[in-house]
Amino acid sequence: MAGSPYASALGRFKALQPTLLTKDAVSALARAKDLSDILKLLEPTVYGPELVRAGATYRGTAVLEVAINHVFVRRQRLLIEAASFAGKPVMRAYLRRWDIENIGLILSAKAEGRPVSETESFLVSSREIPAGLFAGTMGLDDFRSLLALPTLDAVATQLVRYGYGGVLLPLLETYARTHDIFPLLTALQRDYYRTLLESSKFFQG
Repeated sequence: MAGSPYASALGRFKALQPTLLTKDAVSALARAKDLSDILKLLEPTVYGPELVRAGATYRGTAVLEVAINHVFVRRQRLLIEAASFAGKPVMRAYLRRWDIENIGLILSAKAEGRPVSETESFLVSSREIPAGLFAGTMGLDDFRSLLALPTLDAVATQLVRYGYGGVLLPLLETYARTHDIFPLLTALQRDYYRTLLESSKFFQG
């Protein structure tokens, strides 16, 4: 009988399990009074070293964001590398959600006229280590380039090169009349789930 395509990855996943926060640890974080308490609770966890490194550059909640992003991206890279050949397309399709989140933020910023500096700090994993660098099709420089464009129409047009603009371009004429961004965001979400379902249709595992 053929072996499981996941047999070689099982050991790597088991090694990852002890680094996950326990239910008690999550409950303690939920009871924390402030950011200082949260950081103290996370010191003995896998986030501890990342908090120290982030603290050398950032302050306040940015320290926590940077640490979480570093651990998140490292884990996503492990999952992608350990997934079987048949499972990789599904993993990549799922992790495109971070591209979608960032694109939605950028489109909303353009619609509302928010400045680049205000918007960039809200990008998912924006602190130099975007999830898209390992999983999606876009990196931080790509998102910054989109933020630098003058209009929402320009952003949608540029997104064609990344495979996201096709669902947006037919909606731009209606947006120009209504200035309602919701149909654009909905189109992105629908395209994401359609791609995810297609990727998993023939997946066995």
